[in-house]
Amino acid sequence: MNNETKTTDELLVQLRENVCYVTFQRPTYYNAFTPSLLQSLTSIIEDSDRNDQVRAIVITGAGKAFCSGQDLKAMKSEETYDQLLENNYHPLLRVMRATKTPLIAAVNGIAAGAGMSLALACDYRLVHANTTFISAFTNIGLVPDAGMMYDLPRLVGSAKAFEIATLNEKISGEEAISLHLATCYIHDDWQEGVEQFAKTIATMPTEALRLTKELLFGGLQEDYETYLNHEARAQLKAGNTSDHKEGLNAFKEKRTPQFTGL
Repeated sequence: MNNETKTTDELLVQLRENVCYVTFQRPTYYNAFTPSLLQSLTSIIEDSDRNDQVRAIVITGAGKAFCSGQDLKAMKSEETYDQLLENNYHPLLRVMRATKTPLIAAVNGIAAGAGMSLALACDYRLVHANTTFISAFTNIGLVPDAGMMYDLPRLVGSAKAFEIATLNEKISGEEAISLHLATCYIHDDWQEGVEQFAKTIATMPTEALRLTKELLFGGLQEDYETYLNHEARAQLKAGNTSDHKEGLNAFKEKRTPQFTGL
């Protein structure tokens, strides 16, 4: 893939080596969400998911923060909280859940409120020494939103999820690993570590990852017989991909497979 960079007032989008890097560009406001940022992010993920050359999407923040949550000053005076969610957050979350392209949150600093929710909605979370998660919603008399109470208990269990959501204690990168909130702790060069992880994901069989994600969430909600039928259909689809054939050939030939995402 040719390198490509697009910049707006709120987002930096870079395409390189089959990875789309999306950076929130509001460091002065700790990358707090605005409706326009959320809508742009939704479009970028949709466009990237339709691009067969994009095989991983990394979301991160400029400056010291990943995202501090909703910019309350950016809300329209007549807009209610449910309208804010239904018009801006929920469309994004549905796209994130449906995308076949793996989503990686590179949590470079504080992820608070809806910023934490967005990180939890990704498929993988990378953290380091300066990473901090905090729910913060009940500090201002609100309930966790942007999907947090769907994803959080599935990662840490219901009791711990309630503690995290209501006590609003800060969770460090190391603690996030021990709680299974995060996938990988990067000890050394952050940028290099993020890019190496993203490249690894981008070389994996994309359709198999997508179907595995589909089975994961299906298995959390479907009855056993429905799940088994779902599993069989998913395996049939995976078995018909070029990547499966390549994986088999590589196994027989005792070499590293070269997956193409097809």
